[in-house]
Formats: sequence, structure tokens, C-alpha cells
Amino acid sequence: MGNLVVTAGLLLAVALGLTLGLPHWRKLQLLQRVEQSGGLVRTEYVGPERYRDGFGEGDRDVFTRITDIRVDDVDDAFLSLAAAQPQLRVLSVSGREISGAGVAELGAASSVRELLLIDAGLTDDEIVPLARLVGLEELRLPHNAVEGTAFRQFSRQCALRK
Repeated sequence: MGNLVVTAGLLLAVALGLTLGLPHWRKLQLLQRVEQSGGLVRTEYVGPERYRDGFGEGDRDVFTRITDIRVDDVDDAFLSLAAAQPQLRVLSVSGREISGAGVAELGAASSVRELLLIDAGLTDDEIVPLARLVGLEELRLPHNAVEGTAFRQFSRQCALRK
């Protein structure tokens, strides 16, 4: 009986650690990649006011949410990290390493309002998952192979204005 309780406690601790730690780790990975690429990232503080100045080295990041990313030369792995940011509203990226798989990951980024995918060579079929972005208001796809047939999906599912 004692071993069962210890095992259950360890499993609970691991699950809690992954639930809390993995999103923070993804955010830090994303911030590091934007910084390395010379891109721009905007954040907002969402924590208690008393911790605004931090309570330890790097701890302020726990209460910071990424709202806007603008960066060049990204790949599908970058899009996956960006899609995991729950407060991301603006994403402007370019890169020949973006594929339909990366765009499919973005389909889960429900908070995105403005999306700019530049020079990725994307086709109509590859952008269809973006129609799941129900809050999407502005979508720009310069220097891609999009002909426009996918936009019928968008008109039914999201708030696209541009």
C-alpha cells in the first residue's frame, strides 16, 4: 500500500511539473529563437502587481505572455512554439522552411488576430488549417503560391476582414 501511495505521488508530481513547466519552457525557447534571429517580440505582464519587478532572477518571465512576434527565417518548429502561446495576437514571419505541417500547427493558435506568412511558398491546400483561427481578422500571404481557392473555407469559419 505504501509503495502505491509513493508511486501515485511521484506520478502526480511529474504530471504537475509537465503541466506547469512545459508551457514556460516553450515560451523561453521561443523568446531565445526570436532573439537569436534579431526579431521583435512584444509581451505583456499578467501577474500580481507585487511581482512586476520580479522576485528572483528570471522569475518575472513566469507572468509574461507573448502577444506579438515579428521575425524572419523561421521553420515549422518555430511555428509550433508560437502556436503554443495562448495570448499571441500578431505573428509576422517569413521563411522557406515553413511547410504545410507548420501551418497546420498554427491552426491551433486561437488567439491570433493578425497573421503574415511571407515567402514560404505555401499553396491553397497548405493554408486551409488556418481557417480554424476563428478570431483571425487579417491574413497576408505575400510571395506564396496561394491562388485563393482556400478562402471559401475562411469565409465560413473565421472573422477574416483582410
